[in-house]
Amino acid sequence: MALTYDVHLYSIEVRKDRPKPYRLRWLVGERKHSKSYTLKV
Repeated sequence: MALTYDVHLYSIEVRKDRPKPYRLRWLVGERKHSKSYTLKV
């Protein structure tokens, strides 16, 4: 797997019915990632 600095944030979703309502979604190269958080900072 090659090292890349090609990172794009493309979505911050609010899902009020979840324990961690904020979900951040991003791309690294062509690979999608996401993580949920309790607080929006």
